[in-house]
Amino acid sequence: MATKQLALGSEIKRLSASAFRLANQYLTRHKADVKVLHYCFRNWGDAINPALVEFVSGESVQSVDIDARALLPLPRDPQADTLYAVVGSIVHHADCQTIIWGAGFQSAGISPKQKPKGVFAVRGPLTAAELRKQGIDCPDVYGDPVLLLPRYYRPEGRKRYRLGIIPHFSDQANAKVARYQSTDEVKIIDIRGGLWSTVNIVSECEYIVSTSLHGLILADAYGIPNAWAKLGDDIPGGTFKFNDYYRAIGVGDSLPTVSLTETVDELCRKALKREVALDLDRLLRACPFRWPDAPNRHGQSVGDASVAQAQLP
Repeated sequence: MATKQLALGSEIKRLSASAFRLANQYLTRHKADVKVLHYCFRNWGDAINPALVEFVSGESVQSVDIDARALLPLPRDPQADTLYAVVGSIVHHADCQTIIWGAGFQSAGISPKQKPKGVFAVRGPLTAAELRKQGIDCPDVYGDPVLLLPRYYRPEGRKRYRLGIIPHFSDQANAKVARYQSTDEVKIIDIRGGLWSTVNIVSECEYIVSTSLHGLILADAYGIPNAWAKLGDDIPGGTFKFNDYYRAIGVGDSLPTVSLTETVDELCRKALKREVALDLDRLLRACPFRWPDAPNRHGQSVGDASVAQAQLP
């Protein structure tokens, strides 16, 4: 028995050392102007990070995976490479090399791994309040940077669906979602799908119902009436990140939700077009890596639509 335990311990150490080497290789193999910290293998709200950062900065971007970085020791040198936390509930992963612009906390009562290198904007006032409780300076500049996406990418497709339903990845197999698959006027949108195809499909819907926060933010960004569907308590962080976002755009945190037991007509009637009462120009000006002269020096185009130039005062 003891021999088996020793063998198992040796194997765990070997695998841990291997994982460490792979993580270190992953994080150092590329050289880029801007490094963005995010989950590289999750869903649309995570995957949009490098593309949006490249649009805003006009620079080459390196993705730094949160899961891979977690295998490494905490950094000791704040002057080493800066990592930017931009989109997502990832502030608790920030360390002394991280600058926060737009990211938020997943829930109340948690802390960054280390005091961040700097905070230029956060998703909303609930995140700001949590940082300030911990003695971390945070300006009153709020907003999820996904709201800026239409300045750089405008889908040109026509409306094809009356209603788009975007389940959080934890809700993908929920029977309440499946019951809407039998009608042609409804499109079930996979939040883990292609980066630009997801934006295109959302823009083809007259209304959006979503259990995913970034499904709702994407709909708000493109002016599509939407409703927040709540199917249970499986989404990490509960309602914190939703309320954080909604307070930032001036809606408050007493929003009604739908449960996906309603008819398509009822869901569409409950979907609201929200006016985002947020100074997005201020959010963009606060960006520490913004290239002020143009949105993208590479002249990129995505799909069939060209990247539009941002117009700032």
